[in-house]
Amino acid sequence: MAERGVFISADDAIGIGLYYTRTPGIGGRIRQEIDDFCVEELTNRIEAANGNYLIVELIKRNWDTHHLIRELSRILRVSQNRFGWAGTKDKRALTSQKISIWDLGEEELARVRLKDVELKVIGRSNKKISLGDLWGNKFKITVRGIDLPAEETISRVKAIRGELEKGAPNFFGVQRFG
Repeated sequence: MAERGVFISADDAIGIGLYYTRTPGIGGRIRQEIDDFCVEELTNRIEAANGNYLIVELIKRNWDTHHLIRELSRILRVSQNRFGWAGTKDKRALTSQKISIWDLGEEELARVRLKDVELKVIGRSNKKISLGDLWGNKFKITVRGIDLPAEETISRVKAIRGELEKGAPNFFGVQRFG
């Protein structure tokens, strides 16, 4: 978005451009490659050996969660309503999360052969996975093209990490909506 020749990000334009830390950043570029942004879902669920829901770890690369669930539904010949998950993960990323599928046998997953999708059976449960099951996400982010000396980069990263050790607010910008 431009205003009088000055670039304004979408977040700034709607008033949500901000930083949580006071330490200057390191610059560089993120998300140059799919594997530069990794998200691992954190949950408190402990699965059992029995139950109506098959619990699976879903590892996906460059897939929109909703699109993938539609594809899985089609391949497995079951309704999308039989799937449960705790959070929608980024498309342009390597992500890992638990999903539940009601009334599905483990052997039926063999029909799923999708590029950049891996399904690992974890167990079973009588409870569908839903939003309340998500504690948070663990991120691994690769930053490329940093123009600072290595010592300065490391110093800033340590300072920022120290500021974030107490946690960060659950905040998302325009990117979450498409």
